[in-house]
Amino acid sequence: MPRKTTGCWTCRARKKKCDDGRPSCAACALRALVCYGYGAKPGWMDGGDQERTVLASMNRRAKESYSERRRARAARVARHGSLASTETGTATGLPSPSPGSATGPFGDACVGSSDRQSSCDGVDLLPTTARSSPQSPPPPPLSHRSVRAFLYNETELSLLMYYFDHVFPRLAPFFTYSAADGGRGWLLSLLLRTKPLGAAAICISACDQAQFVLGPLSDIPQPNHDLETKHIQSVVDLRAHLTQLAQQTGASRMAVAVEALACIMHLILFEVALLWIPRKDQLNDWVMHLDAASALLSSVDFTMAGRDAEDAPLWEACDDGAVEAVAEDTTTSAVEDVAGPSPGQPPSPPPQPSSPSSSSSSTTAHDVARFFPVAFLSDGDRAAFDFFLTMYTYCFIVAAVGQGLTARSAASVRRTRAIFHRGQSKLRDMFGCEDAILITLLDIAVLRHWKQRAQRDGTLSVRALTRRAAVLERRLAAGAGAGAATTTTTTTSTTTAHRDEQIRMITATYRHAGLLFLHVVVSGFYPHLPEIRAAVLQTRDALAYMRAHGDTNFPSWPFCVAGCLALPADYPHFRALLPPPQAGTHPLVLTMWTLSIVERCWQLRRAQAAHEETVDWVAAMNDLGTRLLLL
Repeated sequence: MPRKTTGCWTCRARKKKCDDGRPSCAACALRALVCYGYGAKPGWMDGGDQERTVLASMNRRAKESYSERRRARAARVARHGSLASTETGTATGLPSPSPGSATGPFGDACVGSSDRQSSCDGVDLLPTTARSSPQSPPPPPLSHRSVRAFLYNETELSLLMYYFDHVFPRLAPFFTYSAADGGRGWLLSLLLRTKPLGAAAICISACDQAQFVLGPLSDIPQPNHDLETKHIQSVVDLRAHLTQLAQQTGASRMAVAVEALACIMHLILFEVALLWIPRKDQLNDWVMHLDAASALLSSVDFTMAGRDAEDAPLWEACDDGAVEAVAEDTTTSAVEDVAGPSPGQPPSPPPQPSSPSSSSSSTTAHDVARFFPVAFLSDGDRAAFDFFLTMYTYCFIVAAVGQGLTARSAASVRRTRAIFHRGQSKLRDMFGCEDAILITLLDIAVLRHWKQRAQRDGTLSVRALTRRAAVLERRLAAGAGAGAATTTTTTTSTTTAHRDEQIRMITATYRHAGLLFLHVVVSGFYPHLPEIRAAVLQTRDALAYMRAHGDTNFPSWPFCVAGCLALPADYPHFRALLPPPQAGTHPLVLTMWTLSIVERCWQLRRAQAAHEETVDWVAAMNDLGTRLLLL
């Protein structure tokens, strides 16, 4: 049969009718096939083995789509029949649960959003003989839980378990739980009661699991197109759910914020989870999602009442923050140490030294409850909020040092300094780096923002810049010491000792990269400067040690910063930090993408004049047309 000469390339290859719909024809949309459009002929249509492979994949997907549609129709018919049986049971004395008292399969409320209501359609599980036999006694009243169908099929449940077993441990590799604190039940409850969130977790699991099946990356169409379709639908569902949540008011506002924050963080995770699929110019949505999370947190923040988070200048974020210098360096205000006073404002008074007895009370005063009405939350929702708030904070800090800050970041900087202050271990206990080091990195980003603003205004004081940088450098050293001091010494547990060693490795990697970042902020992007050269080698060695001895992949931001400042003699060492993929292991795709940014930085540097300030990682990303969240 000759090939069709009209229609989209997919239908022409499959020799099927096409309605010429744009951007996707109806035939491809119905069967969840990739519609290759009407432009240039795809490269895989070579008339050879490659085309036969792609066609076989398309036909297999078309058959699967047909089977899925048949199963969906059968399920609808069965549901209608069950609903009719339920009505019969009600007529014989069975109670019918009222809509207002509807609960999910585990007792969770199924009201408040249309997706929950639609996902809780009832199915009567009582046998017909038990209802119709006149000799049998009337059955006991059924709880609503017993007449509800479970929301997930076997495949989806398997992927949910995959999420808990394989995805979650990599999202927060140092998060620990026990039977005494309820384990991860709060997360299971959140995924089951929030259908779009559960679907997102399932989709992320499917994408992650496919890494073991699809083999090396390729531009040739593969079965990952199914996952792309599911990813797009999950993003649409999450955004629709966020729109519904935004309409909630009153006492439920904080509980709604927990769901919304979880949804936003999963939108960000989608971009990380799908990095292994060849996609260009599509890695920028996380910036928008991170801003949305900041706006959401500001909307439920006690301290933002009467303040405009969007208009507040960034330097004001330091006024009531906690830029805590080392004890002997508290002769100037916390504001002036990092960001300088606001224009036209007198210097702030020096902070008062704290007494030993005030330490614990200060920790309590700067708790999450100071900013958010968490008293309205259940224990499970409180655990979920703490988890996703910490995840957001980590992403925010990485974005700040990787991409820079804007005035929109002021509220987040203020909250981060207050909640994750010195002496805390929230970030460490999820991501393995001491909180003091990560907060110092955020302050270096604020210092960079202050320097850029002063340069634009013609008011940059090199003396003030170096003084503030010296404070931050001492804080990096003190943070490393604090990390060593906070490790557990009261137990000889091998597991605990191993965990502490992993934390020391990650903290050291961030500390060396932070010192390198600080030198760049003060001196510029000059790889030949002695202090920059030394910091590059220290960071490279820390990365290599972590690659050899770490249980997890090393973080991408230190790799990117040190790699972009490396000299040609170091290029092979940085390339060797990305090992070849091995069967049965997760490919280090984020590291691969980071190395592509580093390589582009090297390429752009070769085209520059000698002794000129070289391009940085942001310029390399811009040249590639993307922005990567360097987690």
